[in-house]
Amino acid sequence: MSKIPIQNVYYLLCYAWDQMRAGEIVETGTAGQTELVNLFGTVLANGTERVLKQGLDRGYVTHSEDTARPRGQIDFDTSVKRALLPRGRVHCRYDRLSRDVLHNRILKSTLRSLTRAEKIDKEELRPRLLSLVRRFGEVSDVPLRHSLFQRVQLHSGNAFYRFLLHVCSLVEQNLVPTEGGAGRQFRDFLRNEATMWKLFEDFVYNFYDHEQDRYNVSAPQIHWKVSGPVPEALPNMRTDVVLQSTGGTIILDTKYSKDALKAHYGKEVYESKHLYQLYAYLKNAESKGQKYREAEGILLYPTTGVHLNDEFQLERHRVRLCSIDLSQEWREIHEDLLALTGLDR
Repeated sequence: MSKIPIQNVYYLLCYAWDQMRAGEIVETGTAGQTELVNLFGTVLANGTERVLKQGLDRGYVTHSEDTARPRGQIDFDTSVKRALLPRGRVHCRYDRLSRDVLHNRILKSTLRSLTRAEKIDKEELRPRLLSLVRRFGEVSDVPLRHSLFQRVQLHSGNAFYRFLLHVCSLVEQNLVPTEGGAGRQFRDFLRNEATMWKLFEDFVYNFYDHEQDRYNVSAPQIHWKVSGPVPEALPNMRTDVVLQSTGGTIILDTKYSKDALKAHYGKEVYESKHLYQLYAYLKNAESKGQKYREAEGILLYPTTGVHLNDEFQLERHRVRLCSIDLSQEWREIHEDLLALTGLDR
């Protein structure tokens, strides 16, 4: 699946993050690029320039100091421990409006980390990133780690940072030390099936949520249709995408796997566990009411250059096994996803 064009990777991420509008604002500079690290470096550089032009966001940051002119809250315990009172001083804590807030620290530190990446464009992009780092002024550097992103608090006034922090988080997860430890290399997350499985699922959900209004889009849990108490050990059945309209219901299950078809006694067959899972969804969902009793089921695989389109009737349910070619032009991906659910009609 590594043949997905750089530009398409960017669109996939923007939809998966539910940041399509913010992503459209930022130029990607993907023409001729082959390295993901240069894509994200360019996106962050362009996005940071936009933020700097508007002015770095500010917030209240807590400061503390020993002073003879009290301000804010006096910390008497610390003042006594440091024997400040006999010298006419106290230890105070106060909030000051500052640009040295966590989201600016993360953005600055990510830009700096990218300058150390092994395959970063050293002719234009690296000097540009270094120049942007210098423009952060009073903003401190911070060691990047996953837990840091969970502490950021944004609001409607600085919502564009949310998109940039998604990019920063992706860089933090995939920029790893080289074997010798002298530099940093950007890991090709497109080869990580677990990461891409979730990304593809979120992309498909948000695509249909944003790009059409015929269907209501949801991802409900389906309960097992059993008699009596449900054993606690039964796994949850959480759907990927459910599309509902007055015309019917579609249960769409996304599958990101290296090969949609498996070799079996000299012929290629679909993965049986994928079919069993979809069948379990369709049969157990029947108890949810009339809209689900004849629901359609779709297994959707991403491919690069391979076309899958098989259909059969499973009792009252139409079942389709389809693919979306992620190596084609984005306009064609858009059209094919709409056609998959009859939205092109």
